[in-house]
Amino acid sequence: MKTQTIPASQPDAPLECLLTREDGQRRQPAIDTLFALLDRQEQTAAGTLFVFRGDPEQLWTMVNAFVREESVCCPFYDFAITETAGGVELDVNLPPQRIEIEGL
Repeated sequence: MKTQTIPASQPDAPLECLLTREDGQRRQPAIDTLFALLDRQEQTAAGTLFVFRGDPEQLWTMVNAFVREESVCCPFYDFAITETAGGVELDVNLPPQRIEIEGL
């Protein structure tokens, strides 16, 4: 099983998405395709866990592409990707120091 962690590139950045309308429109088809495979979503102490079901290799590629884009517009998030037998899990969290500061 593969795992990958992508730490926040700007952990202290304001909690505001930097996505432009144009980038959102460009990204929407890929996001729709990925999230059509969402099996469940759950809130965690630090963020959100997304569980995608389907071919693990295909999902690994799709989730990695999503995280590459998302880490640019939301540089304050940590991302953890884990391959499972039936798909891929994506854990999106604020860095631990941010949780303490924000009181979340």
